[in-house]
Amino acid sequence: MISRLAQRLGVRQGEGAAVTRFIIVGIGATLVYLAVSLQLLRSGVAPQLANLLAFGAGLTVSYGGHYFFTYRSSSSHAKAGTRFAWVTAALVAACSMVQQFALWAGISPERAALIIAVLYPSFSFLLNHFWSFSRTWIGADGRGEH
Repeated sequence: MISRLAQRLGVRQGEGAAVTRFIIVGIGATLVYLAVSLQLLRSGVAPQLANLLAFGAGLTVSYGGHYFFTYRSSSSHAKAGTRFAWVTAALVAACSMVQQFALWAGISPERAALIIAVLYPSFSFLLNHFWSFSRTWIGADGRGEH
């Protein structure tokens, strides 16, 4: 199922292992986000601040995991990190809007966090795969595209 979805999204053959690694890192980052977010909300932290702090924790896992594990990047941190930061900024803004809309619509902060936890990884994959780390794949032959 994952390989068919990857093909439909334009992932080239031989990159399946990287897609799997992306999913593993994404799940780890999402779980960190959820754990931090829910704990902060239960501790009485304002929903917007809890969301922002949870994103910071999840992003630490995400960037490190994608740079070193998913893409095994040979790009400088300046290049990959800058692109990752732009993608992240766009996603954080979008997720903050989702959080605010959810609160406005009467959806609990916990449910809003769950909605974000589903949306964020999907868009993160698309944007990071096709832009942030797009030229740093390590293929089956061990050589990257540059």
